[in-house]
Amino acid sequence: TNTSVPCTVREGRLNKILGHALEPPITMFNLAELKAKKESLKSCETIVRPMPVVCDGTQDFGDQWLCGERLEEAVEADEVTEALAHQLAGLLRPASGVDAGCCGGGAATDGAAESTGSPRLVIYTGAGVSTSTGIGDYRGPKGVWTNLAEGIIPDETCDYSAARPSYAHMAIKKLVDVGLCAGVTSTNLDGLHMKSGLSPMENLAELHGNMFCERCVRCSAEALRAFPIQRTPKRFTGRYCDCGGCFMDSGIDFGQMLPFRHLGLAEKQAKSQTLSLVLGTSLRVQPSCDLPLANDATVTIVNKQETPHDSHSTIRSFAACDDFMLALMTALGLEVDEPPLLVEGPGSLTATALKKRTKELTQLMRANMHMHADAEATNRVAVGEAVADVWVEVATEDGRVYYHNTETDETAWERPAPTSNAAAAPCLSALDS
Repeated sequence: TNTSVPCTVREGRLNKILGHALEPPITMFNLAELKAKKESLKSCETIVRPMPVVCDGTQDFGDQWLCGERLEEAVEADEVTEALAHQLAGLLRPASGVDAGCCGGGAATDGAAESTGSPRLVIYTGAGVSTSTGIGDYRGPKGVWTNLAEGIIPDETCDYSAARPSYAHMAIKKLVDVGLCAGVTSTNLDGLHMKSGLSPMENLAELHGNMFCERCVRCSAEALRAFPIQRTPKRFTGRYCDCGGCFMDSGIDFGQMLPFRHLGLAEKQAKSQTLSLVLGTSLRVQPSCDLPLANDATVTIVNKQETPHDSHSTIRSFAACDDFMLALMTALGLEVDEPPLLVEGPGSLTATALKKRTKELTQLMRANMHMHADAEATNRVAVGEAVADVWVEVATEDGRVYYHNTETDETAWERPAPTSNAAAAPCLSALDS
Protein backbone atom coordinates (compact mmCIF):
# COMPACT_ATOMS: atom_id res chain seq x y z
CA THR A 1 0.00 0.00 0.00
CA ASN A 2 1.28 3.44 -0.93
CA THR A 3 0.93 5.27 2.37
CA SER A 4 2.08 8.54 0.79
CA VAL A 5 -1.28 8.87 -1.05
CA PRO A 6 -4.18 9.90 1.17
CA CYS A 7 -6.87 7.25 1.64
CA THR A 8 -9.61 9.50 0.32
CA VAL A 9 -7.66 10.08 -2.92
CA ARG A 10 -7.11 6.34 -3.42
CA GLU A 11 -10.81 5.66 -2.86
CA GLY A 12 -11.71 8.41 -5.33
CA ARG A 13 -9.48 6.89 -8.03
CA LEU A 14 -10.93 3.45 -7.40
CA ASN A 15 -14.47 4.76 -7.62
CA LYS A 16 -13.61 6.56 -10.86
CA ILE A 17 -12.14 3.39 -12.41
CA LEU A 18 -14.84 1.01 -11.16
CA GLY A 19 -17.68 3.50 -11.07
CA HIS A 20 -19.87 1.34 -13.26
CA ALA A 21 -19.53 -1.54 -10.82
CA LEU A 22 -20.32 0.58 -7.76
CA GLU A 23 -23.50 2.06 -9.26
CA PRO A 24 -26.78 0.31 -8.56
CA PRO A 25 -27.91 -2.04 -11.35
CA ILE A 26 -30.38 -0.69 -13.89
CA THR A 27 -33.76 -2.39 -13.55
CA MET A 28 -35.91 -3.32 -16.57
CA PHE A 29 -39.53 -2.26 -16.97
CA ASN A 30 -41.86 -5.00 -15.97
CA LEU A 31 -44.29 -6.51 -18.46
CA ALA A 32 -47.28 -4.51 -17.22
CA GLU A 33 -45.43 -1.21 -17.65
CA LEU A 34 -44.36 -2.17 -21.16
CA LYS A 35 -47.91 -3.06 -22.15
CA ALA A 36 -49.20 0.19 -20.69
CA LYS A 37 -46.56 2.13 -22.61
CA LYS A 38 -47.47 0.31 -25.82
CA GLU A 39 -51.17 1.10 -25.40
CA SER A 40 -50.39 4.79 -24.85
CA LEU A 41 -48.53 5.09 -28.17
CA LYS A 42 -50.36 6.51 -31.15
CA SER A 43 -50.86 4.26 -34.15
CA CYS A 44 -49.04 5.10 -37.37
CA GLU A 45 -49.34 4.14 -41.02
CA THR A 46 -46.69 3.15 -43.52
CA ILE A 47 -46.11 5.78 -46.20
CA VAL A 48 -44.52 4.73 -49.48
CA ARG A 49 -41.80 7.11 -50.61
CA PRO A 50 -41.89 7.96 -54.32
CA MET A 51 -38.13 7.46 -54.45
CA PRO A 52 -37.27 4.50 -52.19
CA VAL A 53 -33.58 4.88 -53.04
CA VAL A 54 -33.49 8.45 -51.69
CA CYS A 55 -32.21 8.48 -48.13
CA ASP A 56 -29.57 10.12 -45.98
CA GLY A 57 -26.17 9.72 -47.56
CA THR A 58 -27.36 10.11 -51.17
CA GLN A 59 -27.07 13.90 -51.27
CA ASP A 60 -23.90 13.75 -53.40
CA PHE A 61 -25.79 12.04 -56.20
CA GLY A 62 -28.13 15.01 -56.70
CA ASP A 63 -25.59 17.20 -58.45
CA GLN A 64 -24.34 14.22 -60.44
CA TRP A 65 -27.84 13.39 -61.74
CA LEU A 66 -28.47 17.06 -62.54
CA CYS A 67 -25.14 17.22 -64.42
CA GLY A 68 -24.44 20.46 -62.58
CA GLU A 69 -27.44 22.23 -64.15
CA ARG A 70 -29.95 24.39 -62.26
CA LEU A 71 -32.86 25.28 -64.52
CA GLU A 72 -35.41 27.97 -63.80
CA GLU A 73 -39.11 27.44 -64.50
CA ALA A 74 -40.70 29.92 -66.90
CA VAL A 75 -44.18 31.41 -66.43
CA GLU A 76 -46.45 31.51 -69.47
CA ALA A 77 -49.52 33.71 -69.88
CA ASP A 78 -52.86 31.93 -70.27
CA GLU A 79 -53.59 33.55 -73.62
CA VAL A 80 -50.24 32.30 -74.96
CA THR A 81 -51.05 28.77 -73.82
CA GLU A 82 -54.46 28.90 -75.47
CA ALA A 83 -52.97 30.17 -78.75
CA LEU A 84 -50.36 27.39 -78.82
CA ALA A 85 -52.98 24.77 -77.97
CA HIS A 86 -55.19 25.99 -80.83
CA GLN A 87 -52.19 25.73 -83.16
CA LEU A 88 -51.68 22.08 -82.19
CA ALA A 89 -55.41 21.40 -82.50
CA GLY A 90 -55.24 22.64 -86.06
CA LEU A 91 -52.50 20.13 -86.83
CA LEU A 92 -54.49 17.29 -85.24
CA ARG A 93 -57.73 17.80 -87.17
CA PRO A 94 -58.12 15.31 -90.03
CA ALA A 95 -57.24 16.56 -93.49
CA SER A 96 -60.83 15.90 -94.65
CA GLY A 97 -61.99 18.76 -92.45
CA VAL A 98 -64.10 16.59 -90.12
CA ASP A 99 -63.96 17.97 -86.59
CA ALA A 100 -61.88 15.86 -84.21
CA GLY A 101 -64.71 15.77 -81.70
CA CYS A 102 -66.73 13.64 -84.14
CA CYS A 103 -64.15 10.91 -84.58
CA GLY A 104 -66.15 8.39 -82.59
CA GLY A 105 -65.10 6.20 -79.70
CA GLY A 106 -62.60 3.83 -81.25
CA ALA A 107 -58.91 4.22 -81.99
CA ALA A 108 -58.03 4.75 -85.64
CA THR A 109 -56.13 1.98 -87.39
CA ASP A 110 -52.84 2.49 -89.20
CA GLY A 111 -54.46 1.83 -92.56
CA ALA A 112 -57.24 4.32 -91.92
CA ALA A 113 -54.76 6.99 -90.89
CA GLU A 114 -52.74 6.50 -94.06
CA SER A 115 -55.77 6.45 -96.36
CA THR A 116 -57.24 9.68 -94.98
CA GLY A 117 -53.92 11.45 -94.64
CA SER A 118 -54.59 12.04 -90.95
CA PRO A 119 -51.64 12.99 -88.74
CA ARG A 120 -50.23 10.26 -86.54
CA LEU A 121 -49.59 11.58 -83.04
CA VAL A 122 -47.43 9.91 -80.40
CA ILE A 123 -47.34 11.42 -76.89
CA TYR A 124 -44.26 11.30 -74.64
CA THR A 125 -44.66 11.96 -70.91
CA GLY A 126 -42.30 12.56 -68.00
CA ALA A 127 -42.56 13.44 -64.31
CA GLY A 128 -44.17 16.82 -65.01
CA VAL A 129 -47.41 15.19 -66.11
CA SER A 130 -47.93 13.81 -62.58
CA THR A 131 -46.88 16.71 -60.33
CA SER A 132 -50.47 17.93 -59.94
CA THR A 133 -51.29 14.61 -58.23
CA GLY A 134 -48.78 15.31 -55.45
CA ILE A 135 -45.92 13.26 -56.90
CA GLY A 136 -42.69 15.25 -57.09
CA ASP A 137 -40.56 15.67 -60.19
CA TYR A 138 -36.77 15.51 -60.43
CA ARG A 139 -35.35 18.76 -61.83
CA GLY A 140 -37.95 21.26 -60.61
CA PRO A 141 -37.25 23.83 -57.85
CA LYS A 142 -38.34 21.25 -55.27
CA GLY A 143 -37.49 18.18 -57.31
CA VAL A 144 -35.85 15.10 -55.88
CA TRP A 145 -32.47 15.68 -57.52
CA THR A 146 -32.56 19.43 -56.90
CA ASN A 147 -33.14 18.90 -53.18
CA LEU A 148 -30.39 16.30 -52.98
CA ALA A 149 -27.96 18.64 -54.74
CA GLU A 150 -28.72 21.20 -52.02
CA GLY A 151 -28.15 18.62 -49.27
CA ILE A 152 -31.86 18.20 -48.51
CA ILE A 153 -33.65 14.88 -48.24
CA PRO A 154 -36.94 15.40 -50.14
CA ASP A 155 -40.13 15.49 -48.11
CA GLU A 156 -42.24 12.88 -49.88
CA THR A 157 -45.07 12.19 -47.48
CA CYS A 158 -47.77 11.39 -50.01
CA ASP A 159 -48.62 7.76 -50.67
CA TYR A 160 -47.13 7.34 -54.10
CA SER A 161 -49.27 4.29 -54.83
CA ALA A 162 -52.53 6.06 -53.90
CA ALA A 163 -52.29 8.82 -56.54
CA ARG A 164 -55.07 9.10 -59.12
CA PRO A 165 -54.58 10.18 -62.74
CA SER A 166 -54.35 13.92 -63.41
CA TYR A 167 -56.38 15.88 -65.94
CA ALA A 168 -53.51 15.49 -68.41
CA HIS A 169 -53.57 11.69 -68.00
CA MET A 170 -57.29 11.55 -68.70
CA ALA A 171 -56.98 13.95 -71.64
CA ILE A 172 -54.36 11.65 -73.18
CA LYS A 173 -56.70 8.70 -72.67
CA LYS A 174 -59.46 10.60 -74.50
CA LEU A 175 -57.17 11.36 -77.44
CA VAL A 176 -56.35 7.65 -77.69
CA ASP A 177 -60.04 6.69 -77.47
CA VAL A 178 -61.12 9.02 -80.29
CA GLY A 179 -58.25 7.97 -82.55
CA LEU A 180 -56.22 11.17 -82.43
CA CYS A 181 -53.29 9.55 -80.59
CA ALA A 182 -51.60 6.40 -81.91
CA GLY A 183 -49.73 5.60 -78.71
CA VAL A 184 -48.05 6.83 -75.55
CA THR A 185 -44.46 6.43 -74.36
CA SER A 186 -43.76 7.24 -70.71
CA THR A 187 -40.73 7.31 -68.45
CA ASN A 188 -42.86 7.44 -65.29
CA LEU A 189 -42.97 4.67 -62.70
CA ASP A 190 -46.23 5.79 -61.04
CA GLY A 191 -48.60 3.65 -63.12
CA LEU A 192 -51.03 6.54 -63.62
CA HIS A 193 -51.34 5.98 -67.37
CA MET A 194 -52.40 2.41 -66.61
CA LYS A 195 -54.88 3.68 -63.99
CA SER A 196 -56.34 6.09 -66.57
CA GLY A 197 -57.25 3.12 -68.77
CA LEU A 198 -54.29 2.71 -71.13
CA SER A 199 -52.93 -0.80 -71.64
CA PRO A 200 -49.19 -1.48 -71.25
CA MET A 201 -47.63 -3.03 -74.36
CA GLU A 202 -50.74 -2.19 -76.42
CA ASN A 203 -51.01 1.60 -76.56
CA LEU A 204 -48.54 2.34 -73.75
CA ALA A 205 -44.77 1.78 -73.62
CA GLU A 206 -43.30 2.22 -70.11
CA LEU A 207 -39.56 2.59 -70.59
CA HIS A 208 -38.66 3.01 -66.92
CA GLY A 209 -41.08 0.49 -65.44
CA ASN A 210 -44.33 0.49 -63.49
CA MET A 211 -44.61 0.25 -59.71
CA PHE A 212 -47.51 -2.22 -60.06
CA CYS A 213 -45.62 -4.48 -62.48
CA GLU A 214 -43.05 -7.19 -61.85
CA ARG A 215 -40.93 -8.72 -64.60
CA CYS A 216 -39.48 -12.22 -64.99
CA VAL A 217 -35.69 -12.27 -65.22
CA ARG A 218 -35.75 -15.35 -67.45
CA CYS A 219 -38.47 -14.80 -70.09
CA SER A 220 -39.24 -11.08 -69.50
CA ALA A 221 -42.93 -11.84 -68.97
CA GLU A 222 -44.73 -9.17 -66.95
CA ALA A 223 -47.38 -9.52 -64.26
CA LEU A 224 -49.55 -6.54 -63.30
CA ARG A 225 -50.56 -6.57 -59.64
CA ALA A 226 -53.28 -4.85 -57.67
CA PHE A 227 -50.66 -3.87 -55.10
CA PRO A 228 -47.42 -1.87 -55.44
CA ILE A 229 -44.37 -4.08 -55.87
CA GLN A 230 -42.01 -3.82 -52.92
CA ARG A 231 -38.44 -3.04 -53.87
CA THR A 232 -36.07 -5.37 -52.02
CA PRO A 233 -32.27 -5.00 -51.70
CA LYS A 234 -31.74 -7.67 -54.37
CA ARG A 235 -34.79 -6.53 -56.38
CA PHE A 236 -36.44 -9.99 -56.32
CA THR A 237 -40.07 -10.07 -55.16
CA GLY A 238 -40.22 -13.66 -53.92
CA ARG A 239 -42.75 -14.71 -56.58
CA TYR A 240 -42.10 -16.90 -59.62
CA CYS A 241 -43.13 -16.86 -63.25
CA ASP A 242 -44.78 -19.84 -64.98
CA CYS A 243 -41.45 -20.49 -66.70
CA GLY A 244 -39.81 -20.93 -63.29
CA GLY A 245 -37.91 -17.65 -63.40
CA CYS A 246 -37.86 -15.17 -60.53
CA PHE A 247 -39.93 -12.01 -60.65
CA MET A 248 -38.27 -8.71 -59.84
CA ASP A 249 -39.62 -5.17 -59.70
CA SER A 250 -39.70 -3.43 -63.07
CA GLY A 251 -38.07 -0.14 -62.03
CA ILE A 252 -35.09 1.05 -64.08
CA ASP A 253 -32.12 2.87 -62.54
CA PHE A 254 -29.25 4.71 -64.22
CA GLY A 255 -26.99 2.35 -66.13
CA GLN A 256 -29.56 -0.45 -66.45
CA MET A 257 -30.90 -1.80 -69.74
CA LEU A 258 -34.38 -0.70 -70.75
CA PRO A 259 -37.04 -3.42 -71.14
CA PHE A 260 -36.66 -4.60 -74.74
CA ARG A 261 -40.35 -5.17 -75.43
CA HIS A 262 -41.36 -1.70 -74.25
CA LEU A 263 -38.44 -0.07 -76.04
CA GLY A 264 -39.37 -1.95 -79.21
CA LEU A 265 -42.96 -0.71 -79.02
CA ALA A 266 -41.78 2.87 -78.40
CA GLU A 267 -39.42 2.74 -81.39
CA LYS A 268 -42.13 1.24 -83.61
CA GLN A 269 -44.51 4.06 -82.70
CA ALA A 270 -41.80 6.69 -83.22
CA LYS A 271 -40.91 5.43 -86.72
CA SER A 272 -44.47 6.02 -87.97
CA GLN A 273 -45.29 9.26 -86.15
CA THR A 274 -45.91 12.53 -87.97
CA LEU A 275 -46.60 14.55 -84.81
CA SER A 276 -45.06 14.19 -81.36
CA LEU A 277 -46.29 15.84 -78.18
CA VAL A 278 -43.83 16.00 -75.26
CA LEU A 279 -45.41 16.60 -71.85
CA GLY A 280 -43.49 17.29 -68.66
CA THR A 281 -40.06 15.91 -69.50
CA SER A 282 -36.73 17.70 -69.79
CA LEU A 283 -35.59 15.40 -72.64
CA ARG A 284 -32.19 14.78 -71.05
CA VAL A 285 -32.19 11.00 -70.56
CA GLN A 286 -31.37 8.77 -73.53
CA PRO A 287 -32.65 6.98 -75.49
CA SER A 288 -36.15 8.21 -74.65
CA CYS A 289 -35.21 11.87 -75.23
CA ASP A 290 -34.51 11.26 -78.93
CA LEU A 291 -37.71 9.37 -79.79
CA PRO A 292 -39.93 12.48 -80.26
CA LEU A 293 -37.63 13.63 -83.08
CA ALA A 294 -37.85 10.39 -85.07
CA ASN A 295 -39.33 10.27 -88.57
CA ASP A 296 -38.92 14.05 -88.95
CA ALA A 297 -42.05 14.53 -86.86
CA THR A 298 -43.53 17.92 -86.11
CA VAL A 299 -42.61 18.37 -82.45
CA THR A 300 -44.62 20.07 -79.70
CA ILE A 301 -42.89 20.46 -76.32
CA VAL A 302 -44.75 21.39 -73.13
CA ASN A 303 -42.39 21.78 -70.18
CA LYS A 304 -41.76 24.54 -67.65
CA GLN A 305 -38.00 24.35 -68.11
CA GLU A 306 -35.87 24.55 -71.22
CA THR A 307 -34.93 21.32 -72.98
CA PRO A 308 -32.02 20.50 -75.34
CA HIS A 309 -34.52 19.94 -78.19
CA ASP A 310 -36.38 23.25 -77.98
CA SER A 311 -34.82 24.34 -81.27
CA HIS A 312 -36.38 21.33 -83.01
CA SER A 313 -39.91 22.11 -81.83
CA THR A 314 -42.57 23.73 -83.98
CA ILE A 315 -44.74 24.53 -80.95
CA ARG A 316 -43.09 25.32 -77.61
CA SER A 317 -45.14 25.96 -74.46
CA PHE A 318 -43.90 26.59 -70.90
CA ALA A 319 -47.33 25.97 -69.35
CA ALA A 320 -48.21 23.29 -66.81
CA CYS A 321 -49.27 20.04 -68.47
CA ASP A 322 -52.82 20.21 -67.10
CA ASP A 323 -53.25 23.79 -68.30
CA PHE A 324 -52.04 23.04 -71.82
CA MET A 325 -54.14 19.89 -72.15
CA LEU A 326 -57.23 21.76 -70.91
CA ALA A 327 -56.70 24.38 -73.62
CA LEU A 328 -56.07 21.67 -76.23
CA MET A 329 -59.19 19.66 -75.35
CA THR A 330 -61.26 22.85 -75.37
CA ALA A 331 -59.95 23.70 -78.83
CA LEU A 332 -60.78 20.18 -80.05
CA GLY A 333 -64.21 20.23 -78.46
CA LEU A 334 -63.55 17.09 -76.43
CA GLU A 335 -64.81 16.41 -72.91
CA VAL A 336 -62.45 14.60 -70.57
CA ASP A 337 -63.71 11.82 -68.29
CA GLU A 338 -63.21 11.71 -64.55
CA PRO A 339 -60.40 9.43 -63.31
CA PRO A 340 -61.79 5.91 -62.76
CA LEU A 341 -62.18 4.73 -59.18
CA LEU A 342 -60.39 1.40 -59.19
CA VAL A 343 -61.92 -1.26 -56.95
CA GLU A 344 -60.12 -4.28 -58.39
CA GLY A 345 -57.41 -5.14 -60.87
CA PRO A 346 -53.93 -3.67 -61.35
CA GLY A 347 -53.22 -0.59 -59.27
CA SER A 348 -56.36 -0.89 -57.13
CA LEU A 349 -54.56 -1.41 -53.81
CA THR A 350 -52.31 1.16 -52.14
CA ALA A 351 -49.47 0.62 -49.69
CA THR A 352 -51.46 2.34 -46.94
CA ALA A 353 -54.48 0.13 -47.65
CA LEU A 354 -52.28 -2.96 -47.47
CA LYS A 355 -50.89 -1.80 -44.11
CA LYS A 356 -54.43 -1.31 -42.78
CA ARG A 357 -55.49 -4.69 -44.13
CA THR A 358 -52.52 -6.36 -42.42
CA LYS A 359 -53.37 -4.65 -39.14
CA GLU A 360 -57.03 -5.68 -39.37
CA LEU A 361 -56.05 -9.26 -40.21
CA THR A 362 -53.69 -9.39 -37.23
CA GLN A 363 -56.42 -8.13 -34.92
CA LEU A 364 -58.86 -10.68 -36.34
CA MET A 365 -56.38 -13.51 -35.83
CA ARG A 366 -55.80 -12.44 -32.24
CA ALA A 367 -59.53 -12.25 -31.61
CA ASN A 368 -60.01 -15.74 -33.04
CA MET A 369 -57.10 -17.00 -30.95
CA HIS A 370 -58.63 -15.64 -27.76
CA MET A 371 -62.05 -17.01 -28.72
CA HIS A 372 -60.62 -20.51 -29.18
CA ALA A 373 -58.71 -20.13 -25.90
CA ASP A 374 -61.92 -19.23 -24.03
CA ALA A 375 -63.77 -22.15 -25.58
CA GLU A 376 -60.94 -24.54 -24.68
CA ALA A 377 -60.80 -23.24 -21.11
CA THR A 378 -64.58 -23.72 -20.78
CA ASN A 379 -64.29 -27.32 -21.99
CA ARG A 380 -61.43 -28.02 -19.60
CA VAL A 381 -63.40 -26.62 -16.69
CA ALA A 382 -66.35 -28.80 -17.72
CA VAL A 383 -64.23 -31.95 -17.43
CA GLY A 384 -62.64 -30.79 -14.17
CA GLU A 385 -59.17 -29.88 -15.44
CA ALA A 386 -57.12 -27.16 -13.83
CA VAL A 387 -56.93 -23.93 -15.82
CA ALA A 388 -53.87 -22.26 -14.38
CA ASP A 389 -52.60 -21.32 -17.88
CA VAL A 390 -54.49 -21.07 -21.16
CA TRP A 391 -52.52 -22.60 -24.03
CA VAL A 392 -53.78 -22.38 -27.61
CA GLU A 393 -52.65 -24.61 -30.45
CA VAL A 394 -51.20 -22.56 -33.35
CA ALA A 395 -49.72 -23.68 -36.68
CA THR A 396 -46.77 -22.03 -38.44
CA GLU A 397 -46.73 -21.32 -42.18
CA ASP A 398 -44.90 -24.60 -42.84
CA GLY A 399 -47.44 -26.62 -40.82
CA ARG A 400 -45.55 -27.08 -37.56
CA VAL A 401 -47.71 -26.87 -34.44
CA TYR A 402 -46.80 -24.93 -31.31
CA TYR A 403 -48.68 -23.59 -28.27
CA HIS A 404 -49.26 -19.99 -27.24
CA ASN A 405 -50.28 -18.82 -23.75
CA THR A 406 -52.81 -16.01 -24.19
CA GLU A 407 -52.23 -14.72 -20.65
CA THR A 408 -48.44 -14.64 -20.49
CA ASP A 409 -47.57 -14.57 -24.23
CA GLU A 410 -45.30 -17.60 -23.74
CA THR A 411 -44.80 -20.11 -26.55
CA ALA A 412 -43.82 -23.78 -26.46
CA TRP A 413 -43.53 -26.65 -28.89
CA GLU A 414 -45.32 -29.03 -26.47
CA ARG A 415 -48.41 -28.32 -24.41
CA PRO A 416 -47.29 -27.61 -20.81
CA ALA A 417 -48.84 -29.33 -17.87
CA PRO A 418 -52.20 -27.82 -16.78
CA THR A 419 -50.93 -26.81 -13.34
CA SER A 420 -48.94 -23.66 -12.62
CA ASN A 421 -46.33 -25.72 -10.71
CA ALA A 422 -45.49 -27.83 -13.75
CA ALA A 423 -42.06 -27.68 -15.21
CA ALA A 424 -41.64 -25.01 -17.83
CA ALA A 425 -42.03 -26.18 -21.41
CA PRO A 426 -39.10 -25.77 -23.75
CA CYS A 427 -39.36 -22.46 -25.59
CA LEU A 428 -39.50 -22.10 -29.36
CA SER A 429 -36.19 -20.34 -29.63
CA ALA A 430 -34.41 -23.16 -27.85
CA LEU A 431 -36.01 -25.97 -29.88
CA ASP A 432 -35.89 -24.10 -33.17
CA SER A 433 -32.12 -24.11 -33.11
